[in-house]
Amino acid sequence: MSGTKHEEVCCPKLNSGLFAAMVEMGDVMGTFVGHDHDNDYCGTLHDIRLCFGRVTGCSTYGDLPRGARVIRLQEGRHSFETWQRLEDGGILR
Repeated sequence: MSGTKHEEVCCPKLNSGLFAAMVEMGDVMGTFVGHDHDNDYCGTLHDIRLCFGRVTGCSTYGDLPRGARVIRLQEGRHSFETWQRLEDGGILR
C-alpha cells in the first residue's frame, strides 16, 4: 500500500459480495473511490488495485491538498497507471 490514510474507511456494514464477484470475473484491474476526503491510498488485493482519490472540491472537509486521481488506460493492454495531480500542478506517484 502507498498513500495517506487520515480517516476511517466509510463502507457499508453489509458485505454484498461485489468484491468477490470482481475477483471471480478475472478481468477487473482496479476500482476507484473518493468518498473519504482524507484518504488517497492504493493497495492490491487478489490482483485488483483498490484506490482512493482525495478531496477535490471547495467548501468541504479535508486536510489534504486538493487534487484528483488520474487513471491512464492503454488500448490493447491489461494494465493501467494511476497517480494524483494536485491543485498546484504537483504530481504524487
